[in-house]
Amino acid sequence: MSLRNGLVVLCVLILFSATSLFGQATSGGVFGTVTDPTGAVVAGAKVSITNVSKGITVTTTTNESGNYAQTHLTVGTYKITVEASGFKTSVQENVPISVDANARVDLTENRRHSLSAQTIQLLRGLKTEINAVAFFRSDQPGKRVAEDLFKQYARFGGNKFTWRVVDPDREPALARRYGVESYGTVVLETKTRSEKVTDAEEEKITNGLLKLTREGKRTVYVVQGHGERELTSTERAGFSEAKSAMEKVNYDVKPLMLARESKVPEDAAVVMIPGARTELFPPELEALDAYIARSGKLFVMADPTILTPGQDAAIKKFVSKYGMELGDNLVIEDLSLAVEPGEQLRIKGRHAVPPSRSRGG
Repeated sequence: MSLRNGLVVLCVLILFSATSLFGQATSGGVFGTVTDPTGAVVAGAKVSITNVSKGITVTTTTNESGNYAQTHLTVGTYKITVEASGFKTSVQENVPISVDANARVDLTENRRHSLSAQTIQLLRGLKTEINAVAFFRSDQPGKRVAEDLFKQYARFGGNKFTWRVVDPDREPALARRYGVESYGTVVLETKTRSEKVTDAEEEKITNGLLKLTREGKRTVYVVQGHGERELTSTERAGFSEAKSAMEKVNYDVKPLMLARESKVPEDAAVVMIPGARTELFPPELEALDAYIARSGKLFVMADPTILTPGQDAAIKKFVSKYGMELGDNLVIEDLSLAVEPGEQLRIKGRHAVPPSRSRGG
């Protein structure tokens, strides 16, 4: 491995049963596994565990299975450093070891062993049983990464989420039954529906779960006709990527010409106004008022207009009725960016901020 490759480290902090004379736990421990980016274990990696306040460091090494453990650590805040020949050093700061608390620390660069808050919320709220079947060759590098990910899903999904990994070369009939045509495919299924995911990545699997568990499609209406971001435009100022992202999680995204429709459709889950450049007409604003009055959800995106004042007067007046204020204040920041080694790029940024920020309060 070259020095550019990073170590993948999973640490789990635990409180052991060491006690003081008064019966209170006073020490804990840490154990974990070190692997390379392909999921292969790294034996002989040096693990340094430093008590930040006392400056005391203890070291251990991973065994042939890539595992390590260190017990009898005084309660406090620690820094964990992992080093191995041919790999970049991995460091985790501010690791707490405290009484009566278990913590789990992920040192991977892409947080392979941690799920996002959205995924965790989805898994904890599952009302139907989900079965995941992943098709990997037994020697495929991504197989172990997928297994690690599914273990995390099962941890938060409980008995509502089960999984298994199948070698399609050994079980071709099953692969044909699910219509699997490539290695690495994941099939998510309930008793009545299924969803196919092409890669074992959290974003794709969670999006697949959303499609599988959401009752019907929700519709997002995007107001058009006043210079807003165009839904199908792939330009920098376009909205095509946002549209695609919403469609991936089972939303229908449709344009809404309020001037022609005169009201917001009944099936609207949310209405978006993505940077209107000209004023909305009074009947359009009245239609939005009526939509909000029936508990509708409105998402307003406003571009800073410091260079073109007056364009957003109507939208400012509209949102002010709901307790929001769009200010014309500025923050000017001096930012230095490293473009190439030895070169610096000076950037002046201008951003709109609420009035209270400009008064120093």
